[in-house]
Amino acid sequence: AGGAWAVWLMHLLCWLGSANLVFLALQRATQTSSIAAAGSLIYASNLSAIAMTLHGLTETVTALLLSALLFTIAARDPQHHLRLPHRAVLILVLLTVVKPLFQVPLLLALAVLLFLAFRTYMRQPRRLVILALVLSPVVYQLALMKMKYDTVTVSRITGKTLRKYLLAQGLRQTGGGTWEEAISRAQALPKDEVAAHFAEHRRMYAALLLENLQGNIQANATYLLFPKQFAEPVLASWMKRMNKVYYFLHVLFLLPWLAALP
Repeated sequence: AGGAWAVWLMHLLCWLGSANLVFLALQRATQTSSIAAAGSLIYASNLSAIAMTLHGLTETVTALLLSALLFTIAARDPQHHLRLPHRAVLILVLLTVVKPLFQVPLLLALAVLLFLAFRTYMRQPRRLVILALVLSPVVYQLALMKMKYDTVTVSRITGKTLRKYLLAQGLRQTGGGTWEEAISRAQALPKDEVAAHFAEHRRMYAALLLENLQGNIQANATYLLFPKQFAEPVLASWMKRMNKVYYFLHVLFLLPWLAALP
């Protein structure tokens, strides 16, 4: 209903919601409006994020949910110690349904939650009912995948991505040939041989993974360059430089993040 205009409006609202949640999360965490304003301006300065609202992708929805996760984590609710974890897990569940790669942090969060709150769940079984309701969207997704593809998984895109990108890169490095030939070999390789290849060349794949992460963060501003009739090369060039700044900010903020882990 509403066609392309409705899709764009939805993504625009997601973008606006993200900017506001970033502001509120920083304000809640630091109790300083100037820091909150600076953080939301950094988010708003990402022109690629604005351009993505015109492409109908899942990135704007993902940004909204991640911003909501930040806002949730910044909360303090000592009287209801399970309320915050349940809300955080619910957001991770929705992120997993939208982008299956979030199933990894979801599983980690669930494992930590069950370990830390095991006694609480045993004393108050109704808390388990709440957790079951929180997990229901991803359970529904698993049921759909089972009915449609006869496989219990959130999505089949993970395996395809693994083979057509990371594995293909590794096979090309070890066996040579064109990119198309490497993709064909990757798709034809049996599962047991895939695992063996990863194990045999684990250092190479670790280096490729880091290279891909760096390349994705410092990527070209693709969504400012197509469709060609709407290309903005000046803005794309600006965002290419900004992406390098974002990359160094990611690396810089690893240090306080590691310090905060204990």
